[in-house]
Amino acid sequence: MQVLTPPALGLALYVPVLRLPFFWDDVANFTFMQGRSLASFWFSAAGFPYYRPLGFSLFRVWQSIFGATNTAAFHALNVLMLVCNGWILGAIALRLWNETADPHRATGRREHEPLSAGLFAWLVSPLLCAFPFAAIVVPLVASFFHLLVTLLVLLAGLAMLCYRTGGHKRWGVLMVVSAGMAPFAHESGVAAGLALAALWICLSVSRTRQNWLAASGLGSVFLAVILVFNALFTLWWDQVDKMRAESGLPVLRPFVELWHNAVFFFDALTFPLQPLARLLSHGSSWSEVFWVTIVGVLGLGCAGLLLWHAGKIRLLLAGLGFFVVLSLPAILTLPQLYVVVSPRLTVLPA
Repeated sequence: MQVLTPPALGLALYVPVLRLPFFWDDVANFTFMQGRSLASFWFSAAGFPYYRPLGFSLFRVWQSIFGATNTAAFHALNVLMLVCNGWILGAIALRLWNETADPHRATGRREHEPLSAGLFAWLVSPLLCAFPFAAIVVPLVASFFHLLVTLLVLLAGLAMLCYRTGGHKRWGVLMVVSAGMAPFAHESGVAAGLALAALWICLSVSRTRQNWLAASGLGSVFLAVILVFNALFTLWWDQVDKMRAESGLPVLRPFVELWHNAVFFFDALTFPLQPLARLLSHGSSWSEVFWVTIVGVLGLGCAGLLLWHAGKIRLLLAGLGFFVVLSLPAILTLPQLYVVVSPRLTVLPA
């Protein structure tokens, strides 16, 4: 069931996408690729506003297999990426549940852990595949980069959890490679190392297991290598030629913009509750931004109480840590007017 759900849901929701044409953003990507070698994507983005060589390299491979402008094939690639993300997230959820198991809970309750873990792992896959803001991403070939960076960050997270469980170096290497390549898929991937560090720390809160293989110094070395790679990427990104008035790193936004950007991502995090905020804002002297914050905080507070009672508070800490860190690049560097019309930015943190 866990294996079949992502493709079944992905196809049920997005089969009509396969019949769609390219859109204007899509065409700009293929225009940029014309006459360029595969290697050139990695050393220059001249004529294009973004440096995303890994995505363009995969586009070139896809072109060589299915044709340069095969619309169905490129739309299918986005659906395939969504399905793969659902699979990986399900695997992550299963390991997260086991990571946060409390060995001191009553034996009768522990007997239900396998069933609970399976249900939890199954549930997160359809939640990601049916994430409403993905409906803006999957139909657009140009948004492939968001799905690709999500896959790399999730793969790094899964490798990290596998390494913490078994201590095998190959998982640490996969973690380094996946997180190190994430920024080359999309700029937001520069936060991959920080997100993994936040996840590691949150899962380590109040940990009581005696045989904790992940406490070895090698795990810290893997994380440190990723953080260095991500930091070096910003220096390389600064030097790569791009079609922008200024080619340097994005500037820090004013506080008011930072606040509104943060509320935008918080709105996305708590979106099932936010229709209530819209209702409360009507006829109220308080702004919708204020109500979104209040409703979201109350919702997370209730979730925290339930998870604390169930002995799973580290699940909430891990999720919040991952979400906050992966939202920071957009919150800190993008203009408010760009962020509020870009729900696609929430797919990676989601």
